[in-house]
Formats: sequence, C-alpha cells, structure tokens
Amino acid sequence: MVENIFPYELPENWQWSTLGDVARIFTGNSINEKIKHEKYFGKTDGMTYIATKDVGFDNVINYDTNIKIPESENFKVAPKDTTLLCIEGGSAGKKIGFTNQPVCFVNKLCAFVSDEIYSKLIYFFMQTEIFLNQFNAKKHGLIGGVSIKNLAEILIPLPPLDEQKRIVAIIERLFSKLDAAKSIVQKVLDGYELRRAAILHKAFTGELTKNFRAEHGLTLDDWQQKTLGDVLELSTQKINSFNENLKYVGLENIEKDGGKINFQSAKDVKSTKNIFHSSIGKRRKKHQKYFS
Repeated sequence: MVENIFPYELPENWQWSTLGDVARIFTGNSINEKIKHEKYFGKTDGMTYIATKDVGFDNVINYDTNIKIPESENFKVAPKDTTLLCIEGGSAGKKIGFTNQPVCFVNKLCAFVSDEIYSKLIYFFMQTEIFLNQFNAKKHGLIGGVSIKNLAEILIPLPPLDEQKRIVAIIERLFSKLDAAKSIVQKVLDGYELRRAAILHKAFTGELTKNFRAEHGLTLDDWQQKTLGDVLELSTQKINSFNENLKYVGLENIEKDGGKINFQSAKDVKSTKNIFHSSIGKRRKKHQKYFS
C-alpha cells in the first residue's frame, strides 16, 4: 500500500488501495506478423487474439479479427469480464475494453484480473480523471508507456463489495440513458442540413408564406422572376487610403453558419480595396414592389 498520499477523503467504510493490491496485472504476447498470418490467421478453433487496433476509442472490442490462438499454445489469456488497457504509444490510457469472452492479446495491452473486487469497477475507474491523472503522470520514454510496476502503484478508491456492484449498476443505467439521448441528438444533427435546405427552398418557392398570401389576398402570380443583376448592383469604387471607420471583410470574417460578418475580427483598411454601398435606394424606385 501507498500511505499518506491520498487524493481526497473517502466516504465512511471506503478505503484507498492500489491496483497492484486488488488485481493481477499482466501484458499479452506479441506475434511476428509473418508468423501470425501463416500460423494463426483464418483458424476457426481457439481463442480470439486481440491487438491494440481491435480496441476502439469508444471502448468496444472487435472480436472478428480472424486470428485464433489454439488453447495448446502457451499464450497469456484474459478471462471473460476482464479490463484491457492500452499502456504504450499514442493510445496509452485512451483505449479501454471489457472482455465478454476469454481472449489472447498483444503485449501493448494490459489485463487486470481480480478476485478481490467487482471486476467491472476497474473498467469504469480507468475512465475517470482520478485514474488518468495518475496514469499520465507515470508515462515515460519516447513512446509514452507505463510499466506494470508503475500501474500497480496507482491508487483506487474502494467501497464495500455490495456498494461496488450498486455503483456499477447505476453507471450502466445512466450511461444507457446518455447513449439514448446521444442517438436522438445525432439524428437531429444528421438531418440539420437537409432541413435547412428544405426551409430555404420553401422560402423561395412561396410555400413558406402560403398562409400570408391567403390572408392578404395575394397569389404566386404577384411574384416576378428577376436576375440578380436586376435587383443588385456591384460597386467597383476603390478606397486608396487608410480610413479608421472602414473594415476589410475577408472570407475568414464570415461565419460558416448563418453568414454573419464578424466585424470584431475584421482588419482596418490599409490598402486599396473595393468599397461597397447599399444599392437598395437606387433600385427601390425601379422595383418598388419587391422592397415594400
């Protein structure tokens, strides 16, 4: 145990421990790529071999790897309901999975097997800032790895076993609700552009103001087709000297959504630029009905 270095005070009946005290920690086996494909690829019998790439950043493990390790081989095995954590490279601390079957695995992944605590508590603990802050502080070397020795020293807060199970159940229930909400939000976002385009289409085909026309005795026959040149005027006037009252608006100053111009980020005019004036006054007399 590591004593007197506790991050915060725990509730009554909880205690601080270390991962090394509550779990058996070990990495898997590396396989030469040539041997992997010649000896283990396409096999139907044996345990699935999990590489780092087979653990997603969404914590989902892909078991369809086409790599099977016969039970007769002397490979390390992570039992069902074991937390696998990437401990080396760019994905260190970011890829975490929880097995639903016994698997063999690569040496960049680390298994945490425990008979002392509720196994899935470790899985959820490794997604907390409490764990990640300690993990990142222990990274070393050019590839940013954490040794098994250092992993074993990481502190973990432990409630009684019954409470551990209750905590996991609550987390899973709340996460399920979050996933459902995320799915709904994603559907809205996926349809955003289509809905936006549909609204604009209705605006310029008369459908959006259908009720307005009915209330005012108007029809689509009151609409006329014009070109942009008929109703807009491009100014070619130049300004040659600095004027603190004018701003130069570039593409970077126009917001992507909505087309709003951000004048706060626009620069002062310091060279020859086109200056634009409102042309509505000039065009109003010619096309009075379209501006009234």
